[in-house]
Amino acid sequence: MTYTRRKEHWETDTEARKGFEKETRRALRSDGEFEILDSTDSFDEIDFELGCRGRRLFLEVKEKRQRYRDAWVELGGLAEEDLFILDELAARKILLRSPRAYLLVNDRMTERICVFGALELLTLPKVRVNRSINSAVATFKGKWLIDLRHGEREESLEEAFSFMKRRSSSEDELWGSLACFGRYEGERLPRL
Repeated sequence: MTYTRRKEHWETDTEARKGFEKETRRALRSDGEFEILDSTDSFDEIDFELGCRGRRLFLEVKEKRQRYRDAWVELGGLAEEDLFILDELAARKILLRSPRAYLLVNDRMTERICVFGALELLTLPKVRVNRSINSAVATFKGKWLIDLRHGEREESLEEAFSFMKRRSSSEDELWGSLACFGRYEGERLPRL
C-alpha cells in the first residue's frame, strides 16, 4: 500500500511549522545579540540569517510533531524516538551556507531540542530515501533519515543559541581538520 499525502496534510504541517518558527523568532529577538533576517515565508531561502559577534550564521528550523509510521522506522534502522526525517532540500540549504549553518530540531515527542551543524549533517550516518509524490507529474522528494542523538541536545532555545555562538567561533578549525569528523552512535570507523 502506498501512502499518499493529501492537500490537507500539507496545510496542517505548514500551519504547525509556523508556530515553532514564531517561537524561534521571539527567542532570537529576546537574546539581544542577533541581527535577524527572517526568510521563513520563502521555500528557497534558509529560515534565518543571523549576524552575531561579527559573524554570519544561518539557521533552518524543523519540528517533529508526531510519531513516524513503522515503514519509516524500519527504513531508518533506529528507535522511533531517535529518528528524524529531514528533507534533502533543507539539508542542501544548510550545506550551501556552511560552515556556520545549523539545523535546529524541536522534538515535541521527547521534549528535546537538537542542534546540528552543517559539518554533522555532512558526515553523520544517514539513510536517504526518495518518497514518491502524487502530482500531475510523477516525481520524488528526497528525505534523510537521521539520528537525533547525533545532534547537540539542549533543554531550551536559549541553550541552543548559546551552543551556536560557541560553536561558530571554532567552525573554521573543525572544517579544516584532517581526520574524519565526529563519533556517531553505531558507526565503526576503521583505521588503516
